[in-house]
This record gives sequence, structure tokens and C-alpha cells, in this order.
Amino acid sequence: MVNDTNKKNNKKIIFKKEFRQNVKTATVSAVNSTASIAAPTVITSVVNSVVTIADFICAETGLSKSTVKKVMLSGAVWVRNAKKHLANSRSLTRVRRATKELHHNDYVEMYYDEKILKSTMTTPPFPIFECEHYGVWYKPAGVLSQGTKFGDHISILRWVEIEIEKKIIAKKETKNKSVFLIHRLDLEVSGIMIFAYTKRAAALLSELFKNHQIEKHYIAIVNGHVSLSEITLNNKLDNLDAETHCKCLQKFEFENAKFTMLAVRITTGRYHQIRRHLKYARHSVVGDSLYRSNSSDSIADYKIVNLNKILGSAETEGNQQEQPKNKRLFLKAVGINFKCPLTKEIKNFYYDKETWSIKLSL
Repeated sequence: MVNDTNKKNNKKIIFKKEFRQNVKTATVSAVNSTASIAAPTVITSVVNSVVTIADFICAETGLSKSTVKKVMLSGAVWVRNAKKHLANSRSLTRVRRATKELHHNDYVEMYYDEKILKSTMTTPPFPIFECEHYGVWYKPAGVLSQGTKFGDHISILRWVEIEIEKKIIAKKETKNKSVFLIHRLDLEVSGIMIFAYTKRAAALLSELFKNHQIEKHYIAIVNGHVSLSEITLNNKLDNLDAETHCKCLQKFEFENAKFTMLAVRITTGRYHQIRRHLKYARHSVVGDSLYRSNSSDSIADYKIVNLNKILGSAETEGNQQEQPKNKRLFLKAVGINFKCPLTKEIKNFYYDKETWSIKLSL
């Protein structure tokens, strides 16, 4: 879970600058605001002399060197070398090393958002299973699956990379090991994810996902009492086939509202598939402000907080990234099944950190 410690006096800088040989044009705007960031804080430049990237950014922005280093470590600085830049390539490489030298016509972007920079994880991810080729990790609700141009320090992908680097250092190995994102979970969703540690494993696992040969299991609490014990939802999403299988686990009432706990299974992985399908079934996920079946699905924040306590939720402390305090989505990924493409063994991973046990008194 992500904790935003910077709630007031958030600094926003909009800074765009381009250098073309000895011709320079610039527009600069600096704003102190308590409002949320509406526009990116961007530094865009083309370098025309040899200099370290940290010194260059300090000179162009007026930020202290310690701040620039922190911004770089958070993953908010990007570089395109001169050859690619002059060829009009749009590809950028994230750079974290402050002493990296820049050369003539290298292109630099920095995305600075003080609010994001000061965000931290209050509930860290952790591994459930690891082998040489891949790992299965637990992602808390409120943690990004991967970063953005504004940084990746509050993403599980970066967390896994750092943990792998620590193991390499501890074993005194010299070979770096990459970490590959195979699939994603929504920001508000907790649960298990697979990360590949080799290119071969990444390619093979990605192929399983592409061919719908990986089965994913979720637990959801939805609005209303679902009438059928089992239901299959197969509305096309974005003109693509999608199937969501739901099994009713328990129905209950809480503060004059009706709810159902569902076991959900999918093989396809369309954008927001479960949330969209349940909306179409008129049983939206509790806490889902984006996909509500109707206006009555919006329950007060205090009810969500109380429901958290009743259910024994382990992830109610702190703030979720860009969400009101204690508000969460009642959807979690608890299982994943597949035939390992490397060993040909059947793999069944199941982990439920925060068991939602409904008391019969409800």
C-alpha cells in the first residue's frame, strides 16, 4: 500500500526547454499549490556539451543535487542518445546513475512531481514462490504494478528488481538479472503476480497468457444478492472475447445493504475485465467508483471502513495512492494455475493474505 506523506504545499514545476545547437528557446513556469497535479512537471532538453546528467539537470532546473539524485533513483529521468534523437526516434531509457555523462545532442526528460516523489509503500510486496526462472509475488492494494514516467519507486516491479539486486550482491555475483513484467493488477487490487527472471521465461509465460493457458482466481464482494449459485459472464469487451466465471460463496447484509461474496475465475485478461463484467451483471464490486451498476451501489466511506473491520481486512491502514483514506476496492487475486512451460509441471499457487470471513451474525 502506498502512503502519501505530502498532503499540503505540493510543489509543481512546469518546465519545458529545447536546445538546438546554439539556438535556445524556453518557457518556464513554477507554481506552489495545495491542489493535485493537473499537468506534468517536465524538463525537456537537448544537451550540447559533455556533462554529467545530475549537474546538467541541476543547472537547468535550479533543483539541489540531492533532490535530483532522489528524482533519478525514483525513476523519473529519461535519456535518448544523440543517434536515436537525430533519427527522430521516440524511445527513451530510464537513467538512475547521477554520474552518467551526456554528450552532444543527447536528449533528456525529467518528470518531477513532489507529491509522487514523497509517496512511500506502507505495506511492502513479498515473494510467495521463487525459482531461477520466475517468481510469484504478493502485491498489496494501492501499489502500482509498474511505474510511469513520473517514477517507479512505488511499483511492485521496481521492488522486485531491488530485491533481486540485493540477492545478487549477497551472493557476490557479477551477472545482473533482469525482471520482466508478465501481467498486471489494477492499482486498487491486491493479490499475486508472476515476474520472469530470464528472457526465455518471460517469452514462454507471456505466450501462456496470450493463449489463455493461465487460469486466474479472484475473490470479490459485490453489491446486491446474486440470485444464481454460479454464473458465466461473456460480454465482449473492446470487441474481444472475454469470459468471467463466478460462484456464489456467501450472501450477507450489512447496515441495511445487501452483498455477495464471489469466487471469480478468468482465463482471458481484458482491461478491467472482472469489474466491467460485474457492472454489466448489475452487481458491481464494492468500492468501485469507476464501474458502478447504479447510483445505489455507492456506499458511504464510513461503511467501507466498518466493512473492512468486520471482514478482518489486513490492508486498511495508510492511504491508497490517489484515493480517499480507507477507501478500497473489494477485489483480490488469490490464485493462479498453469502448466510450467519450462518443467512441464502443473503449478497451483494460492495465497490469501487477508481472509474475508463473514460472520453469520451479519
